[in-house]
Amino acid sequence: MGTEQSVTGMSLLHNLSTSSKGKLKWTADFEALQRFVAEVLVLSDGEWSTPGGYAKLYQDESISIHWYSDTESITISGKDEKEFKEKLMKLVSISAGLSNGEGKLVGVVDKNRSVSHNDNKSHPNNDLDDSQETYLKILNCQLQAKLQDLSDQFVSSKTYINRALSDHSNQLKELRIADKESGFSALIKENNDLKDANNI
Repeated sequence: MGTEQSVTGMSLLHNLSTSSKGKLKWTADFEALQRFVAEVLVLSDGEWSTPGGYAKLYQDESISIHWYSDTESITISGKDEKEFKEKLMKLVSISAGLSNGEGKLVGVVDKNRSVSHNDNKSHPNNDLDDSQETYLKILNCQLQAKLQDLSDQFVSSKTYINRALSDHSNQLKELRIADKESGFSALIKENNDLKDANNI
């Protein structure tokens, strides 16, 4: 998984918000936006381009997503414009819920629309299902990033421990050699002292 703020505990979703006028905003860098579009919006058939200035553009047959890095604003156009705008606004709601420490999916659903059990059965792809799926995708991204982070820390710690053990092992060998040499020298000295004593 690439390097992104989720590695430090922030999910891609936290970078999506709205301005005071209700316009969509993306507050992270371009690389994070590319990941967001691919992993969260599940768009991969189109291409990214830089039409000019601060603009970045993702475009496929059904959707165009413009991002302006100077204002951090996002605009959507194309035949699926309405669907993606609604999806992004739901994602903003999820982001706000996560920021407020709410780990619940219930608050993601439009507050003006109640979802009953019967409604769920008759419309399997309703807002709640879509929001749950999106939330789980975000959670999955966060967990993968955290696992990668822990794996990297483990490898780093293991390498450090192996080096420390190797250093200690070498020091012990040197001490044993020095001890043997010291003991051998003591034996020679003792032997010489006995010879001197016998000669007297």
